[in-house]
Amino acid sequence: MKSGLCRRQMEIVVHVNNKPASVAEVMVAASAPPVEILASCFYWEHDGTVVRLVTEDPQRTRRALASAGFLCQTDSILLLGPYNQPGVVTQAAARLAAVDIGVVYSYVSWSERTGTFAALKTTDDDRALRVLEVNAMVDDLVLARVRPRRQAETMNEPLSAKMVA
Repeated sequence: MKSGLCRRQMEIVVHVNNKPASVAEVMVAASAPPVEILASCFYWEHDGTVVRLVTEDPQRTRRALASAGFLCQTDSILLLGPYNQPGVVTQAAARLAAVDIGVVYSYVSWSERTGTFAALKTTDDDRALRVLEVNAMVDDLVLARVRPRRQAETMNEPLSAKMVA
C-alpha cells in the first residue's frame, strides 16, 4: 500500500425502516449536493436497515440527509484509497493484527469515477493509522531501493536476453 492512501475520515451512519425504497432515498439525499460517495454499505438489523456512507464532504452530506428527514450519527473510521491493487484490506488487516489491533468491520466500494476505497473501523483507529502510515513509508522505501536495482539489472542483461523477454 502506498503512503497517502490511508487517512482518518468521518463515516455517516443512518438507521432507516425496512421499506424497499428507504436505502435508495438515503443514497439520493446523500448525493443531492455535489458530493462524491467514496464508500458505502448497508445491511439489515432486527429493527431496520443500517446505511454507512463515507463521502468527500461528510458535513455537507450530513446536512443534506438531515434536511431530507434522516437522523444521522457519525463515527471516525480509516479510509484506504483510492487504490488499484488487490489485497489492500487483507494486507492492512494482517499488519494491524500483528500489533494487536483488531478490525471491527470493513467494506469496500468501487466506481469508475472514484476508484476503489475501503473503510475500516478498528479497535484503535489512532494507533492503526500510525501503523499503516509507517508500513506505507517502509514499503515506499523498499520499492525505491528495489526499482533502481531492477533497472540496473535490466541494463546489464545481454541484448539477446532483452530480445527474448
